[in-house]
Amino acid sequence: NPFPFKAPSNAQEAQSYKWVLPLTLTQWTPNMRNAVVQQWNLNLQREFLSSWIGTLAYVGSKGNHLFMTAEMNPGVYGRPGNLNQRRVYAPNFAQITDQSSRGNSSYHAFQASVNKRLTHGLTILANYTWSKLLDDSSSDGSTPNNPFDFRQNRGRSDFDIPHRFVISYIWQLPSLKNSPGPLRYVLGDWETNGILTLQSGRGLSITSGKDNSQSGTNQDRADLVGNPFLSSSRSRDEVLAQYFNPAAFAQNPAGTFGTSGRNFLNGPGDATIDFGLVKVVPITERFRVQLRGEFFNFLNRVNLGNPNTNASSAQFGRI
Repeated sequence: NPFPFKAPSNAQEAQSYKWVLPLTLTQWTPNMRNAVVQQWNLNLQREFLSSWIGTLAYVGSKGNHLFMTAEMNPGVYGRPGNLNQRRVYAPNFAQITDQSSRGNSSYHAFQASVNKRLTHGLTILANYTWSKLLDDSSSDGSTPNNPFDFRQNRGRSDFDIPHRFVISYIWQLPSLKNSPGPLRYVLGDWETNGILTLQSGRGLSITSGKDNSQSGTNQDRADLVGNPFLSSSRSRDEVLAQYFNPAAFAQNPAGTFGTSGRNFLNGPGDATIDFGLVKVVPITERFRVQLRGEFFNFLNRVNLGNPNTNASSAQFGRI
């Protein structure tokens, strides 16, 4: 810096070299270390009705020293001057992106499953998970909204899905091997399969859309001033126009980072049915032809995306 860089060739040049200030840089924290993940579980299984197996389980995990990035040189509210003049390490340093291993996570889940082993041409597998995943930072590039207090960033993970139910089946229909030839070839040897997936939405954080804290991170959250939840019995058009109540949020006052929590709202959930139909037609003793039709989102259901969560946007709250 500047580029192209010509290295000083002797001690005198090194002593007189002038850097372009303030410096913007990225650093690895000196005490960086590998992440540690611990996992544990307890499950009970029981067979019933000869071909069915039921399972109840508790599953947990804990992550420490996870990789995360943060602003190490934020602007201090109330100091005179522009952002770079108000930074903690002014005037020689501008933005300092710190890469560290200070992240933590915890996961707890109740899991239930039922499995019908293949008998009479039918097999079924159903699973339900009720869980909660908390962390400080869910991805490498996510920056805590308050660079002076990382604890405010702990909350629901971006990957947290509280409820998830999946059921799948394979059903081999009768072969009709004792039926007349044409009837057996048309209606026999069919197989159907399907997957039903139901899951709740991921977490939503409401941002103010402005750097009211004057920290330079632009991660301020809006203040929660009312009830953000609206009736679930509204029409789809009403949900699209206002997924949550925008009036429940206000701009955070100058010098603050916002009172609404991280990912404290749920986004739209997902419901999907996939269906398949398969028929095997024997040609000779060695050769067969398989006819397969697969229909993803069989009912053509619209699964909504997340709404706009920027309180400064004209589309705030809209999907």
